Amino acid sequence: MGTVHAKAPSSGTFKDSQPTGIKTSSSPASKRDENLVKLDIDKLPVRVQRIVVDGLTRTKDDIVIKEIKPLLNAKTFDELVHLSYNAKVKMERLGLFKNVVIAIDVSKDNKEFGYEVLFEVQEFRRVDGGIHTSITNNDGSLDFQLKMPNILGRGERFSLDYTLGTKRTHGYSAYFKKPLNNNPDIFFGTTAYQFHGEYPWSGYKQTDRGLAFDLTEYAGLGGNVEFAKQDGMFQWNTSLPLDAIFQMSLAGGLMRTLDPNASVSISDRFFLGGPLTLRGFNLKGCGPHSHDNALGAESYWLAAAHLYSPLPFRPGKGRFGELFKTHLFINAGNLGNLDFNNLGTSFQDFASSMRWSYGIGIVLCMGRIARLELNYVVPMRVQKGDKANPGLQFGIGIQFL
Repeated sequence: MGTVHAKAPSSGTFKDSQPTGIKTSSSPASKRDENLVKLDIDKLPVRVQRIVVDGLTRTKDDIVIKEIKPLLNAKTFDELVHLSYNAKVKMERLGLFKNVVIAIDVSKDNKEFGYEVLFEVQEFRRVDGGIHTSITNNDGSLDFQLKMPNILGRGERFSLDYTLGTKRTHGYSAYFKKPLNNNPDIFFGTTAYQFHGEYPWSGYKQTDRGLAFDLTEYAGLGGNVEFAKQDGMFQWNTSLPLDAIFQMSLAGGLMRTLDPNASVSISDRFFLGGPLTLRGFNLKGCGPHSHDNALGAESYWLAAAHLYSPLPFRPGKGRFGELFKTHLFINAGNLGNLDFNNLGTSFQDFASSMRWSYGIGIVLCMGRIARLELNYVVPMRVQKGDKANPGLQFGIGIQFL
């Protein structure tokens, strides 16, 4: 239930009640059984005489009073404990305090059934933050965060984030959140952001700016994004003798504009190629190009078969060596724009013009989150405009096909 300290009355007024967990006695140990006072918490009457909140600095009184006021209506000790705990949880969820400790004691004025409740609260630091790294597919970033919890004294939270990526990407965002009507599950939140990225495979740079709300989000004020997009992946694994693993993977995606007179932006299209999708090709190197810039497409498919096995002679068995696997693979795929008025011909073209390659390499698993691959790849089927990359290829990411 959390940290709740309680003290029962020292008198024997309720000695006829049934015990449920509170026992008090002022007699010596040798006579304790004779004079044991047993109290039934469910029926023990209480009158809350005083409530004290210790540790308040910037949190506003009104929001705290609203949460602890129901304790004054408690009729039994059990009800008082539960109402106190509910107030503790509510104030922590609202973001008012880092920690709340409750102490329940008999009233100092010795009134019958009188109790006092003390809330010892620990507020958040005014300013907090941190630095951490993250890994995405073939990219990494350094993230800086500055947080100001309970900034206005009623559970409001403000944060600033800045991200610096390894692929000449950077961005920042500012977020503000405020609970509504003292309810931690109903709140107003807004985010302002800007993100800049460079995409050399398609020869363009892009800066995204936007304003988002928790219930309504805009893809850039004044934007013209009108399309439906869906993709997915299926993977099947099975164990083989000698600690080997066989894996089959399938993936595909499709998008379509919702406005017949509009086209899909290049930044929203699908791209193939590179160590994470179709090995043996440059990053985003499959498909049509214009002046060496990848144009992408509105649909794609991928398939791959892998055979993983321990390193030869099992160096580091049971230790660091278990993180490494040898890797035999074959992968194939294609991308293009479907003609929805002639899907049969489109699917035939997708199959007849596919790309495929095979290779061998070493895989390093990093904490079951990301992995590294170093492969020697042989592209076997390349289409006009593709950027093939035979030989050694290195990749790092969290999702490989």
